[in-house]
Amino acid sequence: MKVQLILSTLFLILQACANDAHKNELNNVADTNEIVFKRWVKDTLPSIKTSDSLFFSEVNINEDTTLMEIKKHYKLKVTSVGNYKNSDLVYAFSLLQREHLLPTTSFFLNLDVNYIYMVSFVGTKYDYKTEIDSFDVITEKEVMNLSYVKGNLVDKKIKKRT
Repeated sequence: MKVQLILSTLFLILQACANDAHKNELNNVADTNEIVFKRWVKDTLPSIKTSDSLFFSEVNINEDTTLMEIKKHYKLKVTSVGNYKNSDLVYAFSLLQREHLLPTTSFFLNLDVNYIYMVSFVGTKYDYKTEIDSFDVITEKEVMNLSYVKGNLVDKKIKKRT
């Protein structure tokens, strides 16, 4: 009976030591990923375009540099969707086309695209997601306020212009 008690106690002590070593290893990986991300932000920041003839953008970085946000704001008159090579605009036009909402005449497009970069925990330099915060299509007859969720236009509010 005493032998079982001693062996059980010894096993629990060894298990606790193994768990501590594993936790330290996980913390080291997280710290390494954070360092890689911070270096990437430092190297990338100078090359970010903050304005163009089509947009202006804001760059926000958290205090601890574990998240970087780039917000691009587009306000433009569209006469022909084929004239644009900008990936955000091409994507916006394809969303409108897919939902049969693309105007046939010229229109104004107000679009706010938010790129979010954060520390990765899977071995890449960063995790990344894109959101469209504001998506408005303005024609002579109406104003469409569109909502975007996970790659789809999910809601639209249409106001007739007078």
